[in-house]
Amino acid sequence: MGDRALTDKELEGIINNMSDCEYESDVDDSVGDPDFENFSSSESTDSEFDAGTARKRKKLEICVEANANVGAIDTPVDSEVNLSESSESSSDECSPNRDVSGSHKVRVIWNDCSGNLKDHPFNANPGFSAEFFAKRSGDEPLDFYKLFLADIIPMIVQETNRYATQKIISCIANETIQKNSLLTHWKDTNESEIVALIGMLIWMGLDKKPTLKDYFSRNILYKNDLGKYIGMSRMRFELLLSNLHFSDNETTDRTNRIYKIQPLADGLITNFQAACIPKKDVCIDETMIPFRGRLSFRQYIPGKRHKYGVKIFKLCAEKGYTYNLKVYSGKEDNPTSQSVASRVVLELMEPLLDCGRLLCTDNFYTSVSLAHELLDRKSHLIGTLRKNRKFNPKPITDAKLEKGDLIVRESNTHVIVGKWRDKREVLFLTTEAVPEMTGVQTKPGVVKKPSTIAKYNSIKSFIDVSDQKASYSTTVRRGIKWYRKEAIEILTNTAVVNAHIAYKFFTKKTINITKFREELVNKLFNERHNIIDIPSEGISRNHKIIEITSRGRCTRCYKANSERNGRAYAMANTPRIKMHCQGCEHKFLCMKCFFDTHNCSLRK
Repeated sequence: MGDRALTDKELEGIINNMSDCEYESDVDDSVGDPDFENFSSSESTDSEFDAGTARKRKKLEICVEANANVGAIDTPVDSEVNLSESSESSSDECSPNRDVSGSHKVRVIWNDCSGNLKDHPFNANPGFSAEFFAKRSGDEPLDFYKLFLADIIPMIVQETNRYATQKIISCIANETIQKNSLLTHWKDTNESEIVALIGMLIWMGLDKKPTLKDYFSRNILYKNDLGKYIGMSRMRFELLLSNLHFSDNETTDRTNRIYKIQPLADGLITNFQAACIPKKDVCIDETMIPFRGRLSFRQYIPGKRHKYGVKIFKLCAEKGYTYNLKVYSGKEDNPTSQSVASRVVLELMEPLLDCGRLLCTDNFYTSVSLAHELLDRKSHLIGTLRKNRKFNPKPITDAKLEKGDLIVRESNTHVIVGKWRDKREVLFLTTEAVPEMTGVQTKPGVVKKPSTIAKYNSIKSFIDVSDQKASYSTTVRRGIKWYRKEAIEILTNTAVVNAHIAYKFFTKKTINITKFREELVNKLFNERHNIIDIPSEGISRNHKIIEITSRGRCTRCYKANSERNGRAYAMANTPRIKMHCQGCEHKFLCMKCFFDTHNCSLRK
């Protein structure tokens, strides 16, 4: 043909006559994601090694053939690609050819929908565990909340005392402890004090103040007597908060990046799963805990309300109940052939697989490969899909639709991929049912949507409800210790939301999450000192001057001198006395201040 340029018709003829062409997505954002590797069309060998990890990799050879019946797409696609997966990730239906080396040969053919999908009936017994909740002592909010923390509080007490002791010994050995350090005032804590600390943290979410010290301020704008009522001073609160710990630093496995909160997370997850068995529909998504400090696995997600923070993967059931969770700690040192999304899904879903559940995921997790793995474990998948995922049917991804149009394709491996256009194009995947246009009631009126999209919106709201409830009166504040923020989030938000859901189910009472927190705080404090619910007129006010062995400055005199001339003047000129009134809030009172503040006079 010489050097003459080919015409458009000649190029079209060459393309139509091509066979065995390699099929890849037009857009590839697969850097660092094993599910989206660039695949070779060559036959896999029995002893192929990855140059990066020098380990054997099993091959799954997939041949993709797409029929062309959509719009202007009239060229069938028949290609061969290799997908690295473990031998367990493919079912017998998806792997008709199996050799002794462990390689799987799968032929995936996309055709018009026939409705020939796998039927995995739901065979679990969902609901709250009567045995678990039979251990509660009553029907108050605290009774449900304490069930989740029954074995957590003793662990926190033990590890907090251990950590404080280790820190004191280290400071003494290194001669770094200061004379006026708070650490010199440390005394071992107990369960009652940790319960009061958790109650104060929840209360701080209800009563927002600029800084922590303002909760103990005597300024008329912030003054409150809660710390005095529960017997916890500002110094003690700061000591407990700074030494709050959940694992033993000396014996734990430090290769685990989240070792500081792993025992707490494992204990709460065990209780969450023992308390409730989810219904058929479940949802997996991520949530962000805000944190802007220096941390190797800190995430940046621009679409989230808190763009910087630690990411938590959550599996939620109906009404926002958190069944399982996983703190994302960055790239693993020993990665498998699966992508991060697939590993997270299979790990969170492990207790719920093999019983016909329907999992809902967004486009970060959804893929044809994941659908095959879940079908192999008798579970269905529904979710939105990214256009550049490998093994998507090209006639679907390339189709140009008008508003309201719907096209679908079904594979011989029982996976349906479709596209629907509303204001924009939405690509989705399902293994449960063939999508059909249905009417959905919205505020403007009835809107036609595919049944798959309507079901996705309904199930996806489980995570949204959980995050919404946790956001009301949240107690998470700024701090430099990431693990403390994670722990406070799980203890005072996730566990409280789960307790709220269980409380409403068993008591049949309608109560919002804020009121539930208020009653919870009231009972947490009342359990320790039994004074929160006592009327003020019932409190004993036996005003009497007594003399004690210790000495201190008169509270009122010191305050007056400090306001007029400053703290240094007050320290030097306020006398130290041994007298105080046993019925007053002031520890020390001179004789003049006693008679100035009480409705009585000196007898002559």
